[in-house]
Amino acid sequence: MSALLYDTSFKYETDPGCVLNPYITLKEALLETARIAKARELDIEAVEEVIREHAFLPVWLYSVEYLVNILLVNEALDKISEGNSAVNSREEKNL
Repeated sequence: MSALLYDTSFKYETDPGCVLNPYITLKEALLETARIAKARELDIEAVEEVIREHAFLPVWLYSVEYLVNILLVNEALDKISEGNSAVNSREEKNL
């Protein structure tokens, strides 16, 4: 089972039912980097890179906080995880 970026056991500044859902701040997303990397068996740097690539400053909010769409981040992390699984599978066959 792949780990999701948004951990419901942790209280974020933005509640899951608010208008910002599915967005969290970049700061909140980066707090989850180590947990996600471990759960998905990815490098922390790779997870952080994906998160930073998906960060944006919203023009529709009067905010100085960068936001991250967790659905898009999870989709990108799924693609990386699938790629790693395929590589690992090929390596196992070659052994």
